[in-house]
Order: sequence, then structure tokens, then C-alpha cells
Amino acid sequence: MNVKAEALDQHKVQLTIDVPAEVVVKGFKQAVARIANQVKIPGFRKGKAPRRIIEMHFGKEAVAGEAQDIVINQALNDAIMQEKLIAVTTPEVKQERFSETEGAAFTATFVKQPKVKLGEYCVLTLSTYMSGTVLLKVLHVLTHLIVTKTSKSGYHYYPSFINKEIEA
Repeated sequence: MNVKAEALDQHKVQLTIDVPAEVVVKGFKQAVARIANQVKIPGFRKGKAPRRIIEMHFGKEAVAGEAQDIVINQALNDAIMQEKLIAVTTPEVKQERFSETEGAAFTATFVKQPKVKLGEYCVLTLSTYMSGTVLLKVLHVLTHLIVTKTSKSGYHYYPSFINKEIEA
């Protein structure tokens, strides 16, 4: 399977996928087995009807459609994992070809999960223009809120993200 990934914009990705004919043949076999297990055809046990009988009863288009679903879903999942992407939206698939002799080719366009870079979110910056008593009051309020939300013990403590020495 050949996969080519192309970034359309910052978040949108287009995958062009070529699937070999052997995989498409396997997909047709799986489609026939899936349909045969779901229906009862007179003269055959459930799941034992041959492909040509199923095609006579339901049409070649039904078998081909089921095979397309199997092959495209599997190839798309493999391609997304191979490219290490996470699809946020349902991929829009445009099929170019699908046959047992030539294989399959299609493109899938979707929005990928963005990569987020976090800044310094654990740092508390206090103004150096505060007096010692004002700073103590601010720290007291902060610690009181943290203690009452996280603990019922009633102990006051300074959280680890405050690294300022207190001089009163």
C-alpha cells in the first residue's frame, strides 16, 4: 500500500492511497463471506453460498459495494496510523479506481488533530511593588482557596508553584 500525505492548510490533510490488487481480492472474499453469513439462500447452509450464487441473488454491485467498504476502511485506518495522524472529522473519500485486477486508488481529506504547544502555565508572577503584608494576604487567600477545594483537613500551606520568599 502506497500512501502520500499532503497538507492542504494548517489543519487539513489529504491522503492519496494506492491499494494493491491482492488486498482488493481479499476484500471481495470478505464481502462475500459477510453477505453469506447475513442471508439464507435456499439450498445452502447459512454462510456457505458461493460467490456467483450471492451475485445472482443480490447483484454484483452489492458485493462490490461491500468490498469497497471493507477495503477503503481498512486501508484508510492503516494509512492514518502509518502517518501518525488523528482524524478529527470524518474523512471525505473520493474513489479513483476499484477493481480486482487493477487494485484501488482513492483520496481522503480530513481535519487532523492540531499540535498544541503549551507555554508556562504553572508559573505565578507576583508584582514586586506589593508590600509584604499585601503579599501575605494574597498568598493566604490563594492557599485558603486551594485547601478548601482539595482538602477537608483545614491546614494552610503554600503551594509548590509559589517560589517567592516572604519577608514581612
